[in-house]
Amino acid sequence: GEETLYLATASGCKKLFFGTGGGYTWHSKEFTLPKPSSYGVCRIVHDASVKVTFYGDKQYLCSTTIVASALTTSYLRLPSSSRYLRFSLKIESSGRVQEVNVANTMREVQNV
Repeated sequence: GEETLYLATASGCKKLFFGTGGGYTWHSKEFTLPKPSSYGVCRIVHDASVKVTFYGDKQYLCSTTIVASALTTSYLRLPSSSRYLRFSLKIESSGRVQEVNVANTMREVQNV
């Protein structure tokens, strides 16, 4: 079936894209951290398989694919071998990604 993506604004809704489904790729903005750091964990709430790629200072850090067929929460350990000042991530999926959180520790991300 046909799928449509809308942008909700104060003045109403605007149709942005429509089509017959398929996958998508979303790349976050690059976040600048206050000092060189290394995130340790990522929490993702999603309802389909999703590939997540992490970048630090514009360099590839790691990538992983998580398989799911229903709404689930997944936790990913991130490599702690390098520190970076700038951080971004890329999401590739054909389903819904409801939430993405990154933190230094598992305890921090579980309290979201």
